[in-house]
Amino acid sequence: MDWRHVLFAMEQGTPGLLALAATLPFFALNAAPGRKLRASSPSLAALLVFFGSCLLAGVSGIESSQFAELLPMAGFIAALILVLPSTFSLRWRWLGLLHLLTAAAVGYLLFVATLAISHDAT
Repeated sequence: MDWRHVLFAMEQGTPGLLALAATLPFFALNAAPGRKLRASSPSLAALLVFFGSCLLAGVSGIESSQFAELLPMAGFIAALILVLPSTFSLRWRWLGLLHLLTAAAVGYLLFVATLAISHDAT
């Protein structure tokens, strides 16, 4: 396990992580009663997938695996699919526009994760 590469990948994803961290409180505070987790699920799923991808990037010899490059794509698509239920869980549906920032962060983190797994960033 190459921990330096894992930390490098996480460092490169900082702008996307900050964008997700900035939207999480808005979704949690403006959720309908009992729906805080559902309202925050796209951002939380994207965080989980990104951190998992960074750990996967640290495995030696992973850059030759095509399956490993598909895992972040599938995870981030799942995070984007969660946007619709998240929007319906908000008290004010117009706050779902913040998911545009979530989608931009997911796109950036997908880019960083695939580069980290393929070891093109180093």
